[in-house]
Amino acid sequence: MEASTKALCLLGLLLLSLSISTNGAGECPRSTPDNEAMKLGPCASAAQDANAAVPSSCCAQVKKLGQNPKCLCAVMLSNMAKMAGINLEIAIGIPKRCNLADRPIGYKCGGKTLKAQIWDTAGQERYRAITSAYYRGAVGALVVYDLTKRLSFDNVQRWLR
Repeated sequence: MEASTKALCLLGLLLLSLSISTNGAGECPRSTPDNEAMKLGPCASAAQDANAAVPSSCCAQVKKLGQNPKCLCAVMLSNMAKMAGINLEIAIGIPKRCNLADRPIGYKCGGKTLKAQIWDTAGQERYRAITSAYYRGAVGALVVYDLTKRLSFDNVQRWLR
């Protein structure tokens, strides 16, 4: 009897871990990335064509997701987004096109406003497909590495390419 209880507990833990890993590793607290992607139906045309107008209903949904950037990334990388033919390089720009990502910190200098945006891509390989969209139009970059990890330093060359 005790062995069957242990086996049942082990099975339960296994199922729980599988459900967490298939739900985008928990990036979206109330739902799965695929379910959140379904809510972004109004964004479909804007996520496939950079010149398409972004509907206000799309901006409202993206704003809700934008409160959790990890969830927004997980949604863009979800199976549902892939099946819908979402172009990641275009989709990553939707928050900016909705004026949600444009939160510059700036100050006046010689009649011009200097602005800086800092985007943390965390160097994670699974986000590599969308990082080039972050960098487009940038006039500078700050590459940071961990002094205590040689691999971190070795990866700097990859990021500079």
